[in-house]
Amino acid sequence: MRFPAQIVWLMWWTVCVAEDCKGPPPRKQTEILSGVWSEQNYPERTQATYKCRPGYITLGSIIMECKNGEWVALNPLKICEKRPCGHPGDTSFGTFQLERGEKFEYGAKVVYTCNEGYQMLGSINFRECESDGWTNDVPICEVVKCLPVTHPENGRLTSSALELDKEYTFGQVVRFVCNSGFMLVGPAEIHCSTNGVWSGESPKCVEISCQKPEIANGNAASLKKTYKENERFQYTCHQGYEYSSKGDAICTASGWTPTPSCKEIICASPHIENGNYAPESIRYRSGDEITYNCKTGFDRSTQGNMATCTSRGWVPQPGCTRNRCDFPQIKHGSLYYEIIYRRDFPVRVGKKYWYSCKTNFVTASQEPWEYIHCTKEGWSPAVPCRRQCIFDHLKNGDNPKRGVKYVQGESVRVNCHAGYSLQNEQSVMTCTESGWFPPPECILLKTCSKSEIIIENGFFSQYELTYYLNKETQYQCKPGYVTPDGKTSGSVTCLKSGWSPQPTCIKSCDMPAFENAKAKSNVTWFKLNDKLDYECHDGYESQDGRAGSIVCGKDGWSHKPICYEKECKIPEIENNLNTQPKKEKYKVGDVLKFFCRQRLKRVGPDSVQCYDFGWSPNLPTCK
Repeated sequence: MRFPAQIVWLMWWTVCVAEDCKGPPPRKQTEILSGVWSEQNYPERTQATYKCRPGYITLGSIIMECKNGEWVALNPLKICEKRPCGHPGDTSFGTFQLERGEKFEYGAKVVYTCNEGYQMLGSINFRECESDGWTNDVPICEVVKCLPVTHPENGRLTSSALELDKEYTFGQVVRFVCNSGFMLVGPAEIHCSTNGVWSGESPKCVEISCQKPEIANGNAASLKKTYKENERFQYTCHQGYEYSSKGDAICTASGWTPTPSCKEIICASPHIENGNYAPESIRYRSGDEITYNCKTGFDRSTQGNMATCTSRGWVPQPGCTRNRCDFPQIKHGSLYYEIIYRRDFPVRVGKKYWYSCKTNFVTASQEPWEYIHCTKEGWSPAVPCRRQCIFDHLKNGDNPKRGVKYVQGESVRVNCHAGYSLQNEQSVMTCTESGWFPPPECILLKTCSKSEIIIENGFFSQYELTYYLNKETQYQCKPGYVTPDGKTSGSVTCLKSGWSPQPTCIKSCDMPAFENAKAKSNVTWFKLNDKLDYECHDGYESQDGRAGSIVCGKDGWSHKPICYEKECKIPEIENNLNTQPKKEKYKVGDVLKFFCRQRLKRVGPDSVQCYDFGWSPNLPTCK
């Protein structure tokens, strides 16, 4: 049999070029080599099949082939990936954290913790994703409980719990009250704390009692040592001392009321006008005595010249009284026949003389003649002649119907015509020694005109055009504008220098209405260009992410602060995989379950969940 030359050459080239693989296929970390590989060499095109190690999965088979003396993967992209476990499960009254790994897949570990006031049943607080799914059950958190509390003897308790004498749960409070005649020793209330222990020991109710007090510089009236509530304790003070408040005290839950005590009797240095005393000292004790004398022209007000320091002060009260009067100097008046009587002075207390006043001045009784008396305090009346003012006209004001007389020191309120006022803008005249002050004349006041003011973005809310001095008028800001202090209206006042500071209305924005968001500030209004930061509620986001900001502009807020509910895109699902439930959009927290068509087997998790970052774990496939 003869072969064509080309075929012979090709067979010869194949034998010469083909090269065996030395040694078995390589061992891999995530894959297991199938079959027995005990030979030293393996011919060209020998294939080795791998399967994934427990905890890893892939689609189809992973095959390596001997080519040109090397083992080469037929499909390099086909590798073993960690098997997903799906969501580990939430626990009521607790949370979990992913402690190992980044996804809910093989090798991941989540650790559960209970909220404050709750404790975990059992000692296992974690779940691990292994080759056959999550280990352990989802931990259970139950509320912390404290043992029942009993009523204190001679007292009672009130509680926030529905039933007394039962176990209490975290945060519940028990309050204690003692019966009449008893008081608490210990806390008035205790609460069930996070570790299941009461925040304090239960108090006791002890009988209210007071021990006999020790009184410095005093003695108890009774030998009794212990007193019950509302019993009275009486005592006396030593000589030279007196009660600080009163001579008895009552036993109460807070102790003796008032506190029984004795204080030393002290007298200050006496003030003796027109006299002197000895010995001189800053203070005197009970029983100390002084001797006093009066200056010439004055007599002692007591029978003797001695005074004693007592609990009632100086007894008798020392003093000096006048016994003679010099010639009276009567301003705006004179004594009757004073040239004749002048030689009689000084005169003794009790003497009296006629006197009269000059024109426009009157006596104390307003009679033409009146007595002036020499008394221990001096001449009476002290001001014999007082000015008389007559109110019978008011320039630029309302005149009285008839003249009215006023005496020095008396005042009258007057009414000036509109735009006028008394001197210094007063409205009351007083009769003085020199006559009326201010004079009975109303002078023209300063006025202000509305035309002098232009209120940008505002307007006057009162109709008058002209305002007198110190007159106030209101102005209103247009909608969307406020005064510098954030109000919708303000006021200006007419002053001597003109209107008070120029009224201003500035652009403002009120607190906006949020949708699924809240402000980060408590301010209620905002000026032009003010920025307001806000943040979205959990599960929502704005165009800028979790938080955003708006700016107050001339036309209001820059945009409406809206946060939209976070969503996950509808995943791309292969034809053989059915999902439930079917929705047009999925929100954060939604769970999507998977089912394969008949005769196909699911490879991967049976469900995935929508998170802030997207779906997790990866979607399964059907084989």
